[in-house]
Amino acid sequence: MRILLLLRGSAGCGKTTWIEQMGLKGYALSADDIRLLCQSPVMQVDGTESISQSNDSVVWKILFQLLELRMQKGEFTVIDATNSKTSEINRYKELCTAYRYRIYCVDFTDIPMEEVKIRNAKREPLKRVSEHVIERMYARFATQKIPSGVKVIKPDELDTIWLEMVDFSHYKKVHHIGDIHGCYTVLQKYFSDCGGMKEDEMYIFTGDYIDRGIENVEVIEFLMSIKNKKNVLMLEGNHERWLWTYANDMTGGSREFETVTKHVLDDANISKKELRQLYRKFGQCAYYKYGSRIFLVTHAGLSTIYAIFRYKYKKLLVNYIQHYIGIFREIRSSFYIKVVDEWKNYAIIFFSAI
Repeated sequence: MRILLLLRGSAGCGKTTWIEQMGLKGYALSADDIRLLCQSPVMQVDGTESISQSNDSVVWKILFQLLELRMQKGEFTVIDATNSKTSEINRYKELCTAYRYRIYCVDFTDIPMEEVKIRNAKREPLKRVSEHVIERMYARFATQKIPSGVKVIKPDELDTIWLEMVDFSHYKKVHHIGDIHGCYTVLQKYFSDCGGMKEDEMYIFTGDYIDRGIENVEVIEFLMSIKNKKNVLMLEGNHERWLWTYANDMTGGSREFETVTKHVLDDANISKKELRQLYRKFGQCAYYKYGSRIFLVTHAGLSTIYAIFRYKYKKLLVNYIQHYIGIFREIRSSFYIKVVDEWKNYAIIFFSAI
């Protein structure tokens, strides 16, 4: 999920411990971990060892490279660092804008400084810092504010950031439409066979709208025309990233898009501003209830599936997956997730092309 979670607090306040307690270690980028990869612990004059910060220019370069790589894939990410400067947080904000991420800051700065000093003294020697470092951090927190656009939460409010389930039970039917791939005529044939798009039915489009087919412009124009309908939800597939790079005058990594689709869009004078507006409508998943059943709909799955559920559901196991291949192909059953009786009302729908 496109969520960036920044931790803000002094060394010794318990940020790393909190990450482990919340089960978020696998999603965290830690400056200290990278420092230890760059250089082994160094001996101090008193005989103790500490983590060297002499390589920090390299450390932060690596951390941001890793972060941007994760953001390109839409990965939920936690930044384990002090994040004491406004300029540092603004740098994360810029990346969140570019990759359509929501950004949160978990604020540990209201823990009293004396309490942090006590916690610091109990840390393993390698991770302890001098008390003047903690004092300097608190002085900085007092003057360096969290910028606007970053939602601040407390450590016990993690539950508030996860995706909430919506109820579509009031619709007569829910349509799941995947992998259009520039086939506008086929898409309209489907709607025609169903009596057209209806206000009392829900339509979930699951990505891969472009490339391969010969009607990419028509598909894009159709999506633009319906993007604001209340009964339409559009998800992002792997091909849509090239729309974003194109709309921002960047070169994408898809040979097909750069040699075929891009030129078709150019010839049709498709507005890049409107493309950006369309792209911002694309979600990563639909998590909804229909009657007594609960559905998670994605394009080809989620790499960090636990992050889309509220924390209390993070150990969710699903008893089966309805795996839709293509747009109108036969549904295939794929038992990718262990059967657990207590979750028998859950289903996951993946859409992908072969």
